[in-house]
Amino acid sequence: MVLLGLDSSTPQASVALLKNQDILSEQFQSQDCSLSGQILLMVDTVLSKAQKRFEDIDGFVVTTGPGSFTGLRVGISVIKGFVLSSEKPFVGVGSLDAFAAKVKPDPKPVCVILDARKCEVYASFFKVSDGSLIKVSEDCALSPEALGERVQEPTLFYGTGVAAYRDRLQSVLGNKFIDSVDVYPGSVASFAVLQAINDFENKQSFNLNSLKINYVRKSEAEIKFGP
Repeated sequence: MVLLGLDSSTPQASVALLKNQDILSEQFQSQDCSLSGQILLMVDTVLSKAQKRFEDIDGFVVTTGPGSFTGLRVGISVIKGFVLSSEKPFVGVGSLDAFAAKVKPDPKPVCVILDARKCEVYASFFKVSDGSLIKVSEDCALSPEALGERVQEPTLFYGTGVAAYRDRLQSVLGNKFIDSVDVYPGSVASFAVLQAINDFENKQSFNLNSLKINYVRKSEAEIKFGP
C-alpha cells in the first residue's frame, strides 16, 4: 500500500510517501512561496524522488491538530482536494500522536508539547506499554506552569514547545524536566503514516465531513466574535 502523508501543524510542514512500512521519500517545507504552494511542490518532489505518479497513491494520511490554525486549515484543504480528485480514502492522525511516534521507547513517560503561542503549549502524555508508546491523556492547551503541575516524575519532553518554553519548564520541574530525547529519524508526516498504516483498512474514510481539525482551544476570531 502506497500512502501519502502530510503534516502542517507546525511551521516545519512535511510531506512523505511510504510503501507499507518503508519511507520512499519525504520533503520539508521551503520558504519561497505560500504554504499551499509549498505543500503542492513538496508532493510533486516526493513523487518524483520515489518515481511514482499521483495515480499510484492508495490513500492519504493527514495530521488533524492541535497546532497552527492556518497550517492545519491549508493541509486539510489540500488533502480534501486530493481525496475528491483521486477518489482514494484518507485517515486523520492527531498531531501530538505523530510527534510522539518519533520518540524511541523509554521507561520514562513522554510529554509532547507544541508551541501554541500566547504563552501556552499544546500537550499530551504518553507512556510505554508492551514496547509501544500509548497515549494516556487528552490533548490540552495550557501554560507551561500549569503543565508542570501535572508532572509527577522525571519525564521526557519533545516537540516544538520545548525550545520556546524550556526555561519556564525547567524552573517549575527541576530535574523532572528531561529534554534529551532519543528519536527516530524522519519527518512527522512519515510517522503520521506509520501510525495509520497498520490499521488503515479499518480506519479509512471517504467522508470528508468527518475530516475535522482538533483545535483544542478557540481561535482568536471565535473568542472575539463568538460562534
